[in-house]
Amino acid sequence: MPPDSKASFRPARSWNTCLLAAGFLELLVVGPWPAHASNGPFAQESVQVTRQVFLMGTRCTLTAEAPGRASGRDRLESLLGVLEQTEAQLSTWRPDSRLTMLNQTPPGKPFSLSGPLCRLFEDLYSWHSRTLRAFDPAVGNLIQAWGLRQGGRLPSATQIGEALQQSGLEHLAFDPSSCQLVRLRRIVLDAGAFGKGAALDRARKLSIKDSLAPWMINLGGQVMVEGRPSQAPGWRVDVAHPAHRQQAVMQVVLTEGSLAVSGGSERDLKVRGQSIGHILDPRNGRPADYSGSVAAWHPSALAADILSTALYVLGEEEGFRWAQDNEVAACFLTLSPAGLLRTKCSTEFRRRFSWDPG
Repeated sequence: MPPDSKASFRPARSWNTCLLAAGFLELLVVGPWPAHASNGPFAQESVQVTRQVFLMGTRCTLTAEAPGRASGRDRLESLLGVLEQTEAQLSTWRPDSRLTMLNQTPPGKPFSLSGPLCRLFEDLYSWHSRTLRAFDPAVGNLIQAWGLRQGGRLPSATQIGEALQQSGLEHLAFDPSSCQLVRLRRIVLDAGAFGKGAALDRARKLSIKDSLAPWMINLGGQVMVEGRPSQAPGWRVDVAHPAHRQQAVMQVVLTEGSLAVSGGSERDLKVRGQSIGHILDPRNGRPADYSGSVAAWHPSALAADILSTALYVLGEEEGFRWAQDNEVAACFLTLSPAGLLRTKCSTEFRRRFSWDPG
């Protein structure tokens, strides 16, 4: 996954942790609350330990609660190790990653996947179909055409068309029974819309196995929590205004699962006075035509990661209808041409977070 040199951060204050948006909307975690009830000796003795690292092209903040600082640091190290292992597999900037090797495999030659990667690709294909192709990780050639990693460019219609011909998950044959992939064309996979979610899900799997909860991880604008803090009902998360990242416009309480937010934000580029959105519509090869941001919650971090991007691509009208029809917890924060903010949340989002914008 590409590094994001433009991520901005605010210093943490006390136990207020700034969630950092690598090209996505900034989320601000404020929590847990001051103690409101005692949960016994553990609640009185437990401490929270926080660590920040640069990972997957963005700043990652990990917070764990444990009986002591040494135990908390050990938990963070275990969780961080899983995230680093996932980056090593899915990074397109590392020549030895499995994703890079797949992208360099000649068309027609089978490429074998390990068990975890095989299951991951099963999920990717499933979400590609379910989201009406709004999610498609095989967009590396389109990213290159628009120069999204090189400061931006304005490709011609011919160049976009040529990149489209070499894009799309349908040009990657996948056999789940043998866990083999075959590039039918010179497509290039990019993990930008699923890599963070995959890493967070793997961290949760380890956490369940080794009893590492409660913890919270913010990975580039996507939050994952496991377990509730001992002295609070959950982890408070503020979602920022799409255009004013210092202004919180929504607060939710996470007790499980993952919340991901996608938006134009500061990674959008300017080329010869024209704005280029960094989230591309894989169906037409152009930046998604939506002004605002989308927050999506799901028990699976992979699904939340994918959904926030896919719904952004679909836009407020089609995306909201899709979220309603599929009972997905999602909320659209849309800016009018005059800069006014409109909030439109799905029934499932309102139910889960008891959210009423008024």
